Amino acid sequence: MRNVHKLLLKKVLFIFFCTSCIAIAAQIPVISNTSQLVQFDTRDSYNFYSIYLEVDEIEVALYEQVEDINFDKIYIMMATKQGDGTYSQIKLKINGRAPAYNYFTLVGYEQNNAKTWLYVSLSDGYKEPATLFKARLSLDGNLNDLKKVEIEDYLVGGSWPRIRKLNNGSNAIAYRKAKCCDLGLLIGSDKASYKPQLAYKQKGAMPVIASFADSSMIYTYQRSFPTTNHKKPKYVQKSRLKIYNGENWWPELLVSEMVYEVHDAYPFERLDGKIDLYYSHSGQRNDGQLSLWRRCIDSYGNLGEEQLVVGKEIGNIAKAYPYRKVNGDIVLMFIEQGGDMNQGAIQFMGNLSSDAVCNLTQNLSQ
Repeated sequence: MRNVHKLLLKKVLFIFFCTSCIAIAAQIPVISNTSQLVQFDTRDSYNFYSIYLEVDEIEVALYEQVEDINFDKIYIMMATKQGDGTYSQIKLKINGRAPAYNYFTLVGYEQNNAKTWLYVSLSDGYKEPATLFKARLSLDGNLNDLKKVEIEDYLVGGSWPRIRKLNNGSNAIAYRKAKCCDLGLLIGSDKASYKPQLAYKQKGAMPVIASFADSSMIYTYQRSFPTTNHKKPKYVQKSRLKIYNGENWWPELLVSEMVYEVHDAYPFERLDGKIDLYYSHSGQRNDGQLSLWRRCIDSYGNLGEEQLVVGKEIGNIAKAYPYRKVNGDIVLMFIEQGGDMNQGAIQFMGNLSSDAVCNLTQNLSQ
């Protein structure tokens, strides 16, 4: 019997050791130093949403700059790659003029017939009414042919709508409703009004929609929850997701269970038809700052292992948005917030050569 116990102990130690080795191997960041990055600005402002695209084979980065942490005024910067490898930057304009609104924010983009169309939101403030527009983007930093996007709901500046094209050919807009803190989902096209997806009911913030190759949808968001049962619980944000299988929305899943607090989840379509989730949390950090992680998920809710993308070598990472280049590589836009986000943020751009490693673990909750 003693020998049996020794054998079992050896097996347990072996499993523990191997699991630790896998975890350690996964913590090596994909991007480990600033020489692998393009830096667009300094800490004079705070940054929020960003987009990468290629216009006439020229690389273009668009990012929102917030004048102060109170979000009183937001405008869009456009960085265009020059022949010598540097980037020329200007404030984006509408028909040659600065928008007469306090909030000029990014919603998304589409490219067709050799034209690039940008979706933007115009509003006078966080709680003020907002209108969505679609306009043609030119390399001189102008939006032309501005057209209103008709939607069957009421938006405000703080709705932060995000538009994505689904694999079934339609467009979807994820947003935060004017009445806090319900989330919404609109389905449609620019040729007709976008209609609410009434079956979707959820509260939260930072919503994003995407679709798998089989046309199932994934909706990511974050919401707060208490971490203690004391009289004054500490509320923290944790990114979550729901999957729509064509008939029903499944119960929500956690993006990560490594730590209590998880931010800024963003679903990105993989080349194999699954989704990679990009998100920030403080795993493997002792100072409470955030690193960028990613993991794959399939349309059944099965999740892959967590992979460290950008860590403490770069800083305090948030607001990560990946984009697919024409050659299949990935461009990653993100911000570094420093020790205190009130001091401002730096907009960075880097490159990834492949999607996340995708060793799926069965989701037993479905």
